[in-house]
Amino acid sequence: MKLRLSTELLPVVDVGMYCSHLSVDEIFGVCIYEIESSNILTPDEIDYALNAPFDIDKYENVVTKYAMEQLDDFFKDIAYWDNIHATLLPDGSIHSPSEYNFRTNELHFELDIHESEIRKIQSRTIGDKDFMKWIYDKYKSCSGFISFMPYREDEYVKAIHGKDLERAVAMYLAYLFRNNSNKDYYTESVIELVSSNHGYFDFVNDDRAHEIYAKVVDADNCAS
Repeated sequence: MKLRLSTELLPVVDVGMYCSHLSVDEIFGVCIYEIESSNILTPDEIDYALNAPFDIDKYENVVTKYAMEQLDDFFKDIAYWDNIHATLLPDGSIHSPSEYNFRTNELHFELDIHESEIRKIQSRTIGDKDFMKWIYDKYKSCSGFISFMPYREDEYVKAIHGKDLERAVAMYLAYLFRNNSNKDYYTESVIELVSSNHGYFDFVNDDRAHEIYAKVVDADNCAS
């Protein structure tokens, strides 16, 4: 069966691009600074290079590619850690909120998982006091926040039997992830892959801007 999940439900990889390590100003900061502080460019050239249209869709596609690779590694790790086998389907996409006040970018993806694996999860979680306490503490409603997760035991049992299978499976996978000794590994890998394989001007489709940057910017900092 196929389950539709997201990194909001299963926060293994952080693809946030607002005030984060994957924001354009942060990940390409060296390149931007070298242009801004250049003493061989005219003010007009600096202004032109830094205001040439940046292809955010192309950038999101690159981040999606690397995030999906890391997410696939996570599901392979889950198979090793806990003998839960699920296949990440290839068509993931980044969804951006209309406003960044309370949410950030999320990676949406599909998971193919056999019913036998669902039965494994059912047998391991239903009646497990540690698991039930963990989901209650993590997902419960609190002052100013209403949870839509099935965090009470009776709600979870109904959910894992099909009422809300996506959320229930995501909760179990998140429960496994909590014990990962390096929870930041998958996100850090995405950041490293983007920064080491791509430069700011890989996403600027403007010949004059490329000519300006070529005058002053070291290729190791700004171009792949």
